Amino acid sequence: MNNQSWQLPEPIEAISFDCDSTLSSIEGIDELAKFNSCESEVNQLTEEAMSTTGLNEALYTKRLNLVKPTLQQSQQLAQSYYDNLSKDLEAVITVFHALNKSIYIISAGHQPSVSLFAQKLNLSQDNTFAVQLFFHENGHYHDYDHSTPLTKKNGKNTVIKKLKEMHKNLIHIGDGINDIETKNEVTRFIGYGGHVIREKVLNDSQFYVSCQSMLPLLPLCLTAEEAQNLDRTNKDHYEQGLELLNQEVRIKD
Repeated sequence: MNNQSWQLPEPIEAISFDCDSTLSSIEGIDELAKFNSCESEVNQLTEEAMSTTGLNEALYTKRLNLVKPTLQQSQQLAQSYYDNLSKDLEAVITVFHALNKSIYIISAGHQPSVSLFAQKLNLSQDNTFAVQLFFHENGHYHDYDHSTPLTKKNGKNTVIKKLKEMHKNLIHIGDGINDIETKNEVTRFIGYGGHVIREKVLNDSQFYVSCQSMLPLLPLCLTAEEAQNLDRTNKDHYEQGLELLNQEVRIKD
């Protein structure tokens, strides 16, 4: 297995993922909007945030005030995330776990939805960063945690910087503008367009996965030595990812 220009020279310690349209094909807030007859307006705001302006607190607040999800709806969203899981994600997670990589989710999605989804993926809920929602005693929406950096420009960088205190080398993977903002903070940023291709992220990413399968992440996240030492099943996943890398990943020189 010859070393390639795209292959990491030294092992990374941790991988962080965006959630919506990355780990899962859906946008959670858009799914919740279906329950409250505001789908069209919320979809438009989501697309604006992900593709044009980036997320900001005013837009985030506006969407939540339209949707007003209940606690039950937020909990049920975790299953919807899992039902729409990105292709081959669980195989990729298995390989990362086998190599003792720390896995994080950094999302402007909501708690408890994201943390319950992480639990279904056998990921630590302690490694999940999302926006806390507050509910009345009857389970109706009240407000969200306005102190979170995740609803603001460069908010994911704030989380990344904390993770870098524990992990020297870190990769972040995501589909939106608030993900590409992390590219100068991480060892490697990988844009993911398996569900939605956002032109700004595509154009600004050195590595951009355009297929639905997550398997190309394996060659992009492992060293040659790590790949060589995988067991047979995990090496098969790696080889499939390598084939897709050559076909479905845009790499800028």
